[in-house]
Amino acid sequence: KKTVSFSRLPSEACVKNATDCVNLMQGGHQFVKMRSNSRVYNRLYWLDDANNCLRWEPSKKDSGKARIEISSVEVRPGKATELFLTSDIATHFPECSFSIIVRRDEDLDLIANSADEANVWEKYSISPTPTPTGLRCLMSGQDMDGLRMRTDLRDSWLGSTFDDADINKDGLLDENESLKLITSLSGGVRELQVKQKLQEYLQLRGRDKSLLSRDEFIEIFKDVATRPEIYFLLARYASGDDRLTLDDLLLFLESEQGMTGVTHEYCTSLIHDFEPSETMRAIPALGIDGFTKFLMSDRCGVFDQKHTKVCQDMSQPLSHYFISSSHNTYLMEDQVNGPSSVSAYVRALLRCCRCVELDCWDGPDGLPVVSHGHTPTNKISFRQVIEAIGESAFRNSTFPVILCIENHCSEAQQTTMATDIRQVLGERVYTQDLSSESSHLPSPGALQRRFLIRSKKLPLECTEEVGYVTDEDEGSEIDQQRGLNNLNKGKFYSERRRPLVRDLSNLVSICSCVRFVDFQGHERIHKCSATSSLHEQDAAKLVENEAGDFVNHNKTYLTRVYPSGARMDSSNFNPQDYWNCGVQIASLNYQTPGLMMDINDGRFAMNGACGYVLKPIMRDKLAYYSCQPRDTIPGVSPKMLHLRVISGQNFPKPRGGGAKGHVIDPYVLIELFGLPNDCSEQRTRTAPNNSGDSPLFDESFEFRLSLPSLALVRFVVLDDEFIGDEFIGQYTIPFECLLPGYRHLRLRSIFDEPLDGATLFVHVAITEPDTAGKRSSAGKRARKGRSKKETEVFSVKEIGLPTVDDIFKTALTPLKCATNLMDTQRWSLAHFRETCGMAPLASPKQCVRALAQRARSDADVPQICIRRRDLRLSLELRGATPTNETWRKTGLAFDALVADAQAIIDKGAVVGEALSTACKKASKIYEKPSKSNLRKKLSVSGDSERRARRNVDENFRWNYSVVKGANESLNESRRSAETLLADLWSAAVQYGVANKEQEPTSAATTPEAPSNGVESNRNGNNNS
Repeated sequence: KKTVSFSRLPSEACVKNATDCVNLMQGGHQFVKMRSNSRVYNRLYWLDDANNCLRWEPSKKDSGKARIEISSVEVRPGKATELFLTSDIATHFPECSFSIIVRRDEDLDLIANSADEANVWEKYSISPTPTPTGLRCLMSGQDMDGLRMRTDLRDSWLGSTFDDADINKDGLLDENESLKLITSLSGGVRELQVKQKLQEYLQLRGRDKSLLSRDEFIEIFKDVATRPEIYFLLARYASGDDRLTLDDLLLFLESEQGMTGVTHEYCTSLIHDFEPSETMRAIPALGIDGFTKFLMSDRCGVFDQKHTKVCQDMSQPLSHYFISSSHNTYLMEDQVNGPSSVSAYVRALLRCCRCVELDCWDGPDGLPVVSHGHTPTNKISFRQVIEAIGESAFRNSTFPVILCIENHCSEAQQTTMATDIRQVLGERVYTQDLSSESSHLPSPGALQRRFLIRSKKLPLECTEEVGYVTDEDEGSEIDQQRGLNNLNKGKFYSERRRPLVRDLSNLVSICSCVRFVDFQGHERIHKCSATSSLHEQDAAKLVENEAGDFVNHNKTYLTRVYPSGARMDSSNFNPQDYWNCGVQIASLNYQTPGLMMDINDGRFAMNGACGYVLKPIMRDKLAYYSCQPRDTIPGVSPKMLHLRVISGQNFPKPRGGGAKGHVIDPYVLIELFGLPNDCSEQRTRTAPNNSGDSPLFDESFEFRLSLPSLALVRFVVLDDEFIGDEFIGQYTIPFECLLPGYRHLRLRSIFDEPLDGATLFVHVAITEPDTAGKRSSAGKRARKGRSKKETEVFSVKEIGLPTVDDIFKTALTPLKCATNLMDTQRWSLAHFRETCGMAPLASPKQCVRALAQRARSDADVPQICIRRRDLRLSLELRGATPTNETWRKTGLAFDALVADAQAIIDKGAVVGEALSTACKKASKIYEKPSKSNLRKKLSVSGDSERRARRNVDENFRWNYSVVKGANESLNESRRSAETLLADLWSAAVQYGVANKEQEPTSAATTPEAPSNGVESNRNGNNNS
């Protein structure tokens, strides 16, 4: 992995090119020098330009001997020497390590204070000619005078642009002309920042007139537009002179950005889209300005573009989706004194809210109104509300809208309500009842552009035009008096009977409101069309005490949770608490911005922001799922989220903040929401006394997620204050929508509006939890055994029915084999990365690139060759001395990696088939349990019998989830293995170390490769 940071260099150090790197080297840096006896020494290293050598102090040698000639060294990035590979200290600083190989003498293994101090001193390239950056620049034979006199293509482009803008042809531009030109060229830099830089420059030189020459214009532009963190990122991949060639850009896109199927044609199109210099476009190559624009564009946004459109299966029952829902939709502010408005419905529907609430009361002149009862809030016409809903409902989403009607009207005005609905919404109201055989609700896909009325419905036995139903008026409750005693009494609402006319009742079809008593009674009495509304505190009790039954209930029935009436300020609860149990309709006060609405907006930003999000594992009928804290969930592969917050751009001042003038002290808070054990938060250090233009943070964080598909990531930028940190901006995104690589995320205000130009520059990587283990002092990596809890999720439990238990017992051996195959592949890849001296997140292509570069500069290894024989790969070291232990270990690690990848491809098909067969047999028994006595086990009564039934059901689901999850993980690992082998070979071809000669097939020594071998998958993303 090429990691870029810039946290430890002086804030005034501006790195724009190789000359700046060499200038910093002349100033010197403190490095930690590693020794073979496990000792470390702090030394100051600096470049002696006069004598073209490297010096250090303190030293036991004479000052004249404490030097190394630049011409006699080789620079290797990362942990690329035997000492680094066998040292535990270096494992904590993978991005800060590098080695200076002194030919015919000894090696200097150094650890810098930051990755970019190491970047200044070393830069590797696969090019035979070293790239002119840092030591490699001087090793290429250029002296400082030559560097200072060298004019790069960037200077030529800027000079040409200056000449075009110089209308008078006097070689000068005034301040306003310079301001407009620099702002237009820089892309993303605020005009105020450019203006301040211009004024500082002119004042520093004591100018009477605000005129800039050509060279001054170029200098100021570079100071303003060059972001050091992006320059070092470009320098890491550039094999040319501070620019990315087609091959460099392709490697960056595949290795860092996780893109697949990248071609030279695509890279060329990117260069033509973003590179401002015609000369660079003609090469074609991408310079620092084009690279910056590319990284700032939507092409490098953190949000997966797949989710900008509906991409999930929309054919499943309604109960399998989270539904964006509003509470007291008519309110513009708080629920006591806030005004009501028809525009509140329009606003909510345009945000793709798919469930709105109408509190209906008798109005004047026989016309019903919508209002918050028993409060001073104003009243709005019911018909006007329906008309606004009819016009706005499907403007941004075609999926069904649920109208939650809370009916407080008289019989006459109920009839008027029914008439208004039929006249305005017409045939778009879905009135078809479920058939008696149906066991699930229709799908959102089948209900597109339809309205679902959710309200009370007359019972079937009622034949009159007016009947009576129980009242479930959430608005009339008094939370302080009701307490939570109703939960223990088996009811949530006071029983009051109200009249209901048949015309209004007939509009209710698949969303009839019923009182919730308990899970067993609800399932016994009601069909799947019966929906319940729960007070947030009552729902919280169910989450705490009956989470398993709550999850199973929500697989079939719709549940709505609404905020407590005690929230006078219309604040919101955390919807994640109820999504964890599969609650579909978590109704929030859309008029109240803040954390909870950010969570809601983040959740429903996915799937095309259509208002419906498919629930993860908890919707599966046979899946085992618990929302209670635990380390892992059977059948679900946990993930590690690696986040690096690098820098910020164009942060605004907090609202109302004026005490500190233009200065802010920003820091970034990262919050994760999901299952209880997945929730966490971490923060960066504060960037003090900053204008907000480009604060640098450069800090890395890791998060472990047991259920990634339910997790949300929230980035919050705050102003560090002595009393109460002030909000600057935030961005909330579902984990499933995160893209890997270097990304800019665009901050949003507290009202979820985009902040102009405000971004965070981050690096994202997603990996499997580390099971690779640590190296011993002898340099051998010990395989790390799984913990007891990790082992538990790959074991099956006894159910007590021989027929069923025998099915799962047949899966025990395939389960163990699948686990060993997957663990071995991960271990081999981690070991190969280390022997190549690469970071834990490096891709196979990056490893091959590093080996090719090292081989070209290593006198002991004249040539390495990756040979493909019968689609099997091997690494050959031609000319390597027998004593070269590092290269020998690298060769062994490569061969082990290939063998383990091929093993999972060959054996995985057979093992997967065995696991799939066990799943099919178990599923058939669950659907038809009579032959196995499973029905008898699951149909017992009484408390003790009910507990026994629950254990049988949970154990069955557990076993099924374990087997199914192992099969899915194995299939994914097989695809990853195919991708890995394909990437190794393509990298070998790209970097000139491949032997393309096809040798004769030897059936005795090489087994036949499957048809889906190394060339079947071009996925370049190593982060899976």
